[in-house]
Amino acid sequence: MSEIICQTTELCKKYKNFHVLQNIDLSINRGEIYGLVGENGAGKSTLIRILTGLAFQSSGMVTLFGKTGNLRYERAKIGCTVEMPALYKDMTAKQNLEIQRVQRGIPDKKCISKTLELTGLDNTKKKKVNDFSLGMKQRLALAVALLGEPEFLILDEPVNGLDPTGIIELRELLKRLSKENHVTVLISSHILSELNQLATCYGFLHNGKLLKQITAMELSQECKRHVKLKTDNTEQTVIVLEEQLKIKNFSIQPDNFIRVYEKLDETHTISKTLSSNGIVVEEISVQGEELETYFENLIGGGKYV
Repeated sequence: MSEIICQTTELCKKYKNFHVLQNIDLSINRGEIYGLVGENGAGKSTLIRILTGLAFQSSGMVTLFGKTGNLRYERAKIGCTVEMPALYKDMTAKQNLEIQRVQRGIPDKKCISKTLELTGLDNTKKKKVNDFSLGMKQRLALAVALLGEPEFLILDEPVNGLDPTGIIELRELLKRLSKENHVTVLISSHILSELNQLATCYGFLHNGKLLKQITAMELSQECKRHVKLKTDNTEQTVIVLEEQLKIKNFSIQPDNFIRVYEKLDETHTISKTLSSNGIVVEEISVQGEELETYFENLIGGGKYV
């Protein structure tokens, strides 16, 4: 059974009469890369701030590493880039990390060079942060989050300011941390195509509500192009699909819808063959979409921003 690293139960955040978060039931297992998807204003940053202790919920419960009370010690196991950390612009990346190390009471000085190498900042030498590009500052913020080898990494829009090469390097780094070090990652991003290459699980947030949690494998199946078929006789339909139409690649859903993953351009033939065998076709259509389209449909057709 998977170990749950982070869980919220009926989590709410309210400002006067405005609900930023409403009854959020979220669950993240150890080693997952959890993609938090939501348009601007959906409540992503507020949720992340509550998890990291930068804000407090109005009601509900946060559980970290199995603990619900006095989460200060549990949050010490978290590295985060919720906001750009306070950086000393007249100092080097190495000097900034040394200050962070001392402030956090991390005894191992070797973690600095290791973290600089991980984030691709080991060649900055004596260059001051004031002369860093936005992408380099983003890397340094990630380095601050990774200092001390956290078990749970929370990243709020981490690819902002990174060039394509930097985005690829960050993606590979997070995959490696998850796979080799079993680091759990929560990452929010508006670049859904990037999340689609990284996340192993998704949470879709809209207007302060968690609409759905789904694994990457389940999402892949839902987004995979297929013929969505519903008839008045599922068992007989399967026989016709296999014996007369020679279709082998299909699945039966709990609601008795059938997903056919071949002959997508032959819906008329499928429908005609079923009808000729006395089967009433109640619904037949080609489904399948990109992550952006999936999210737009999930929130009711609204445009994702």
